Amino acid sequence: MFKHNKAVWGWALYDWGNSAFATTVMAGFFPIFFKQYWSTGADVNLSTAQLG
Repeated sequence: MFKHNKAVWGWALYDWGNSAFATTVMAGFFPIFFKQYWSTGADVNLSTAQLG
């Protein structure tokens, strides 16, 4: 194994945190936002079809 310097560890932790944030937003908050703001009153099948 080789020794990692601070820059490598910093980048790795940044990447780990950014990945967790993006996953949380896309899987947790986007469906709620989509349903409340873009699909208000729409049929369930139509709102799902709009996602592609």
